[in-house]
Order: sequence, then C-alpha cells, then structure tokens
Amino acid sequence: MSIKITNSDETQATVNYLRNDKLFRAKNIPNSNLRKLFVGLALEIARSENILQEISNQYDPLKTTKLIEEWEKALGIPDACIPIKNTIDERREFILLKLRSLGVSTKEGFEDLGLLLGFNITVTAGQDSLTFPFTFPFILTDLNPRWIMYVSGDSSFTGGVFPYTFPFTFGADKTEILRCLFQKLAPTPVKVIFNFS
Repeated sequence: MSIKITNSDETQATVNYLRNDKLFRAKNIPNSNLRKLFVGLALEIARSENILQEISNQYDPLKTTKLIEEWEKALGIPDACIPIKNTIDERREFILLKLRSLGVSTKEGFEDLGLLLGFNITVTAGQDSLTFPFTFPFILTDLNPRWIMYVSGDSSFTGGVFPYTFPFTFGADKTEILRCLFQKLAPTPVKVIFNFS
C-alpha cells in the first residue's frame, strides 16, 4: 500500500512534532536552513512510514499476502482438519480459524469456533443432557455422561448422519472441518456427539 504524499505535506507533518521554542523557531519559516533540512528529510520519512505500515500489514493475518505461507507453516496448516485453500481470503480465514482454535476448552470457546465457521451451535456437557430428567432428543449410551460433549444446532449443519469414518475424505466443507476440530480439541476421554435437526 503506497500513500501519495507531496513534499510540503510531509514536511509540515514532520515539523509539527517539534516544539515551538527558541531552538525550533525557524521550523515554519520557508527559506530557513531548518525548514530546508526538513524538506529534504520529509519524503524519506514518509517512505520509511510506508515500509513500516507494509511490514505491519504482513504480520496481521487479516491483511497478509506475502507472509501467508509463513503463517500457515507456523500454525501447522494443512493438518488433519484444515486443508490448504486456493484463494487468499480462504487461506486467511483458515489462519484465523486455527488461531481461534488454539486453547479452546470451554463451552463458549467451542460455540465461538462454530460461529466462526458459520454454525449457530450449542455445546452442552453430557452430564446436563444425558441424565434424568432427559431433554429430548437424547442419545442412549453406556458411556459416563461426564465424558460426553453434546453439540446441537439447526439444519445449517449437514453432517452427522453417518457415524463411521473412512480412510479417505469425500470433500472438505465447513461441516467436516467443524467435526474434525471439535473431535481434535475435546479432551482425550471426551466423546463428541453431534445432533442437528
């Protein structure tokens, strides 16, 4: 991103930072030596600011283009859940998703992760969903309810109809990414049950 600047604009912006005392009295006098010094320095200062802004943009995952591969490497993308995408916007979206998934361990964290993928979900502990009195619909299981995470939502979630996994994937839509991330992020003994109607 390059900002068009005239020498006089940048000169005035630079000298405005100086004090208005005896030492810098000549800063606004057009032909003074001090003013001429800042006229000469002004464009270089503007170029430096533009370079700093570009570096700052590359460290921001929402704006990066040149460092996108470094962001992906640092976060371990691709992985079992998140594939490499083609467009820069999709790649940025997955970087944000991966950053957001780091350290997720609460009900709210899982629900926010679902929202990031476009799903309005509710996460409930098995203790709350699978003990008497039952809340319908419920799933009968012989597992201890405290080791179950129950994820429910509306029909926007299209997955969850076939409970078996295959050694290959049929596609990498956001539903599969959500399932994979939740199963990966849930604590080891916890079974994740998806129920979307």
